[in-house]
Amino acid sequence: MAATVCPPPKFVGLDNSGNPLSSGKLYSYLAGTSTPAATYSDSDLTTPNANPTILDAGGRASVYLSASSYKFTLTSSSDVLVYTQDNVISSAPYNVDLDVPITAGEALSSGQAIYLSDGTGARTAGRWYLTDSDTAAYSTLPITGFVTTAVASGATGSVRLLGEATVPGALSVGSTYYLSGTPGALSTSAGTFAKAMGVADSATTLIMTVQQTVSSTGNLLVSGTLTVTGATALQSTLAVTGATTLSSTLAVTGATTLTGGLNTPLVVAQGGSGVATHTAYGVIVGGTTSTGAEQTIVPGTSGYLLASGGASAVPTWVVAPSTSGDSDQIVLGVQVFS
Repeated sequence: MAATVCPPPKFVGLDNSGNPLSSGKLYSYLAGTSTPAATYSDSDLTTPNANPTILDAGGRASVYLSASSYKFTLTSSSDVLVYTQDNVISSAPYNVDLDVPITAGEALSSGQAIYLSDGTGARTAGRWYLTDSDTAAYSTLPITGFVTTAVASGATGSVRLLGEATVPGALSVGSTYYLSGTPGALSTSAGTFAKAMGVADSATTLIMTVQQTVSSTGNLLVSGTLTVTGATALQSTLAVTGATTLSSTLAVTGATTLTGGLNTPLVVAQGGSGVATHTAYGVIVGGTTSTGAEQTIVPGTSGYLLASGGASAVPTWVVAPSTSGDSDQIVLGVQVFS
């Protein structure tokens, strides 16, 4: 059975000789800044300490930290500096939330959605930036979370990866929230590159969700949004009933049913038309490099015939020739498009 060393029940301040710092002062700031940051006298974080926190005669104080990154300055009662310690990362309780330390790639505000960069878009790999559902690399990477406390660019802080997150704005309880096209924000509507972040359990908090990579060697049924950012191969049937976004290759060797449609035309090389829409009751003909892979000839007047324009032009509607007179004008069979 594993054991854990007991942490100090109280903060203890010592002077440079190792003696208790009677009535000493503990100043607390956001890491890397001179912005005051609250500590608390209780584990529920309901009663903030004074800042500075005044130590008792034995140099002790009850100091609880929120899930954040701090800078501490310890002084004597007369403000003689003992030490300054920056980048002190607190840990959330083991059974509540999962917070990890980060380095911000840009200024981040509490509650904003952020992602761990892979270096795409001239951003620094390994740093954290605001999400943006309009760009795949800023939204669909697997590591996303929420800022726990404001962090300056280049400074250290913490991100909540799992648990309950407090976010800005009024939420609708029970609704699923996705990354938005507004950097760092959320929306009840899935963006261009959709990623669900959680379900609201109050007007200001949501329970975070985790999206997993899907691998299928059999039938795959997706009843919601399907976003593919890398090459995808399915060895059997694919059925998608929600919106589908493909930013790379999708290879399906079985039957495929898309009731939500594709957001871009399917090219001719992959069995499509290369165009997004067709005119109702029109005739589909091959196009040119200037007109597209295919195009629609709008319906002609009832009774007209579609006449070839030769090898370099699309057919056109013409008046049906007479059925009497010269033999070369006699029509033996007519197909009417209407």
